[in-house]
Amino acid sequence: MSNFWQEQKEIGRVTKNKKEEVVVSLCKRNNINYLDVRIYVNLNNENETYSPTSKGFTIKTELGTQIIDLMKEALNKQE
Repeated sequence: MSNFWQEQKEIGRVTKNKKEEVVVSLCKRNNINYLDVRIYVNLNNENETYSPTSKGFTIKTELGTQIIDLMKEALNKQE
């Protein structure tokens, strides 16, 4: 996936389970900024190398705040 982006900066990771992590990155292509949230998988338990999968989403950064607001709203409605 890194060949697709002109720039890619990993912001952070969250462990999802023993084999998967959620990776948040800021990316750029054709002078447009994107937020990429993607599942990375460890295909070999013996090392800690994770590879990106097709599971995830990419949005223009200006939509990020709207998505965050909706996620907070959903979390606040938990019972």
